[in-house]
Amino acid sequence: MAPPVWRRTSGGPVVLADRRVWCSPTRALFEHMAQQESLLRRGRDPLGQERPRPQRQPVPIAPPIEQPEPPASIPRAQAVPVPLLAAVDEYVRHIRVERGFSERTRLTYQAWLRHLARWFRGAEAGEPDVSHLTTKRLREFAAYLVEKRGHQAKSVHSAFNAIRSFTAYLRGRELIHHDPCAALQMPKRRSPQRAAVSDAEVCRLLAACEELPDRRSALLTRAIIAVLAFAGLRRQELRTLKVADVSFESGSITVRVGKGGKARKVYVHQDCLAAVRAWLDVRGDCDHDWLWAHNRRWGIGYDRIGKLVDEARAQAGLSGAKHITPHAFRHGWATRLMLGGAPLLAIKDALGHASIQTTQAYLHSDEKSQRELARYGELREEPAAEEGRCPRGGQSRTVCRSGPVRQRRGRGTGRRRSERDRGDGAWPRRSGPHRVSLAPEDSVRTSVRQRP
Repeated sequence: MAPPVWRRTSGGPVVLADRRVWCSPTRALFEHMAQQESLLRRGRDPLGQERPRPQRQPVPIAPPIEQPEPPASIPRAQAVPVPLLAAVDEYVRHIRVERGFSERTRLTYQAWLRHLARWFRGAEAGEPDVSHLTTKRLREFAAYLVEKRGHQAKSVHSAFNAIRSFTAYLRGRELIHHDPCAALQMPKRRSPQRAAVSDAEVCRLLAACEELPDRRSALLTRAIIAVLAFAGLRRQELRTLKVADVSFESGSITVRVGKGGKARKVYVHQDCLAAVRAWLDVRGDCDHDWLWAHNRRWGIGYDRIGKLVDEARAQAGLSGAKHITPHAFRHGWATRLMLGGAPLLAIKDALGHASIQTTQAYLHSDEKSQRELARYGELREEPAAEEGRCPRGGQSRTVCRSGPVRQRRGRGTGRRRSERDRGDGAWPRRSGPHRVSLAPEDSVRTSVRQRP
């Protein structure tokens, strides 16, 4: 066989006579390797023949582990019950730290909720959990408070205010799935008959404080009654006053922590400032800055204020006046402001109320105003007029007569006037109508024309 004829191209590979391209050995090696890889990829051996593929053994798969789930009829909250007392403690911590409730409200809510937990423990004969909070069980607890414990409607409302707030907290934490208090109906509260402390009773109490045997206790009691009577503070607001809260220059008392966290300034009478100044003269040096000091280390307590008022009431000879309480001075002060002509909005701000409807409950009418109501209810008799004649010597007056009355608008006048249907002929038409004033006691008002 004759060797192939070839020629060299400029700068490129060698082109053979049969149009095959001769490459360098390195390039030919790479092309051979690429060809072998292509054959292996297509399942063939290097000679181009098919090779048998190995049979793959299936890998055994373990069966899945089934996770137990609660049925759809049982809520998630009942899957992991939470002890009721633990939930109560967590709620009390929540309203103290996150909600910022006052100490008095926190203690009240805590007492009612623990009372509920004790009742559940006796009724269920075991440790209760939050799943026991159902509408039926809460309705039984309300009946227990009224029938067994003898609580009034006001106490029942106070208990369920704490329970409603507690159940709302549990729903927010997804510990219960519904509100058990939504379908409950509370007993109707009776309107309390509050009697305000009169001015005469305040004067007798202030005078009786001077007769107390202990001089320091007498000045303390007199200053407390003066602030209650002339500033209308709540008992908790009075207890938390500090020495710096009383300004003798401006004649005011600043309440820094009121109900709902609201602060206000109350301007008081000079008699109140004089009583507080007399108390500060004998207060002495203390390790605290509370205005009302029990001793060098402690201030007076919440219940101590009521005991001081009771001592002054007994000294004044008013032991039977059970309406004289620290809160009754607040009603008397608001009523005194109203009778003095103070605006209602100013009274609301001075009392620290958020709504004017609350302020209206503090305003009472005095006995003098109640006695004057009897004068407005007396009967008034007047002599009957003769038929066809105007009484009192021809003077015009208003007459009450029965009969159909039609309203019409006077032509061109733009005023509405009344005209009785004069079909009986008793009142002939005359010229020159005379306008008369209408009395409020007339049932039917007619215009009377002056007779000649």
